[in-house]
Amino acid sequence: MKKTILSLLICASFLTTQAQSIFGQQWQLKRVGLHFWQDQDMLSVMDYDYFLSSLRSAPGFDFSNIGATEQHTYSMLCENPHLRLNASFQHANLRQLEMGLSLVGIFNRIDEVVYATPGSEPWSSDRQELSFTQYGSEVAIEPTLSYRLQNGAWALTGVLGGNAGYLFANYLYVSGYNLTICENTVSFREGVNEPDCETLDYLYESGDQRNGFSGRLFAEVQASFTIARRFEMGMMMRRGLGVRTINGGSAVGTNLHSGGVFMRWVLRDRY
Repeated sequence: MKKTILSLLICASFLTTQAQSIFGQQWQLKRVGLHFWQDQDMLSVMDYDYFLSSLRSAPGFDFSNIGATEQHTYSMLCENPHLRLNASFQHANLRQLEMGLSLVGIFNRIDEVVYATPGSEPWSSDRQELSFTQYGSEVAIEPTLSYRLQNGAWALTGVLGGNAGYLFANYLYVSGYNLTICENTVSFREGVNEPDCETLDYLYESGDQRNGFSGRLFAEVQASFTIARRFEMGMMMRRGLGVRTINGGSAVGTNLHSGGVFMRWVLRDRY
């Protein structure tokens, strides 16, 4: 993790230098900072087929006919802890207008769906449960355009932007208990009446997933205050839509709900 964060810092420094030359003299570096907290980047398709389709190799058990319906869906989870290194460039004449460039790191992303016997209690001995949990990481480049309203030390900022990311280090855990297995095929059933079927007290599988890509468009609101005209602290809320695709698989939509806090260092005016 330390090596990854160091790599992000080096990349962010390089991108900031390049951005200054690309934006030209009308845009001057005004703020550099760090954003962090957690995203919920909900997949539009949240089922076991999607998770299994991205595995590099076939699992040991056959999950193609588990017999799970909508009533079997017990819970879903999407958590994306993120770190964002940001640089903001202020326009020479339109001082409220700023362009931003960020390098984003999402580490240990969790997407999970849990299936269970409909209407059963978690402590019930008859309960059948099967969960699919995938973990992964992402690095992304994020340009933004913002309009900032300043009143003394306080500021309210509206932001429009997008990002493009690369997904890597993805892997999948599959676990469950009290499941029925018939000739290597796992399923939910009321009972085992066939001679080739048995009940598994506990099931566990894991495997690496292929890499992929993501893209998002979003709108954001920030509220902040600045101490001694140099140190800015604030909070942000973001909503957006996107797409995520794994190499060799189909693309799925995402619905982004994000919140976080940030700290920035404000540079002196050069105008």
